[in-house]
Amino acid sequence: MGQHFPYNDKRTYHLQNSPKGYSSEFFGVRRHGSPEAALAAAQEWEALRKETALPSSGVPTLRDLVVLYLRDSALHPQTMKAIARTLRGPAAGFAEKPADMLTRADLDTLRAESRARGTGPATTNKQQAYIRAALAWGVEHGYLQIHPWAGFKRLRAPKYQMQATMDDFRRIVAVAPPWMRWALMVCYATAARWGHVELFSLQWPAFDWQRRTVSIVQGKTGRPKVAPVGEAFLAEARPRFELDQAQGFAAVIHRGDGKPIRSYRTAWLCTLKRAGVDHHVRPYDIRHCVATAHLDRGVPLPVVADLLGHFSPQVTASVYSHAIDGRAREAAETLPDLTLHTPITHITH
Repeated sequence: MGQHFPYNDKRTYHLQNSPKGYSSEFFGVRRHGSPEAALAAAQEWEALRKETALPSSGVPTLRDLVVLYLRDSALHPQTMKAIARTLRGPAAGFAEKPADMLTRADLDTLRAESRARGTGPATTNKQQAYIRAALAWGVEHGYLQIHPWAGFKRLRAPKYQMQATMDDFRRIVAVAPPWMRWALMVCYATAARWGHVELFSLQWPAFDWQRRTVSIVQGKTGRPKVAPVGEAFLAEARPRFELDQAQGFAAVIHRGDGKPIRSYRTAWLCTLKRAGVDHHVRPYDIRHCVATAHLDRGVPLPVVADLLGHFSPQVTASVYSHAIDGRAREAAETLPDLTLHTPITHITH
């Protein structure tokens, strides 16, 4: 099994008499209600990691297709666990169907199950995207002839209205704990996504000191992103790197013990209170500030999309339309005059 099972929580239960292969693992019982349910969930997760044999028809079930997709993809473990939870939860009712037989009714089932579990439309869209990605991979690799969910749109989700400003983050950085200040600096310099998948998983080998870049594996897609960084950032990063290297620490962001950050919510809220900043400001918002700052300074949209790791500039344009609209207004006001400033003579016929 992997290093950690995804159902650990503060209360753990040691399955002393569990089947071979599980006897030394810890599984969250509080989440599942009983040791038996926790063990069943563990066994299901383990099954996702095993070899998958195609049925005689040659078309895998959705579950088996997802297994093949996960084995072939460089997704972050947290993303893989989220996909497994989707199969085990809202998609369980059609996970054993042949992947090319999925219909709109199955998508409606996914949405209904997610809604019943209290899941919002944004998270439901992510679940839909996970399955769509596996189906697209199946078509690309010849397991499927068609993508059964290719034409289905996502749910309409309320657009997040960012309230944070650069001044807010300057105040936050001024009073933040050292590890959080450094995390915000890394996020600001690289436009990495805040959280365990990208930012807190970053390790020092990702830094190329000669090329002045940082390589980041994106959690959403598994695709690598190479972020160019400035000299001022590298000047602060270098002594940290040397100190961590001397102590054998690989994680770029830690609290001084070399261990990646596991929880930050309490520290974040306390920092917001000290900074006098609205509690609705999120750490992730610093990424939005980076994008807005680039666009406000006239950096071309495709370049900003690449820095953010977006699949296409259209994604960037849809998320940061407010900044683009501002640049368009500025461009309209500064457009050179077409006339020669000569008196206008009326033309008579």
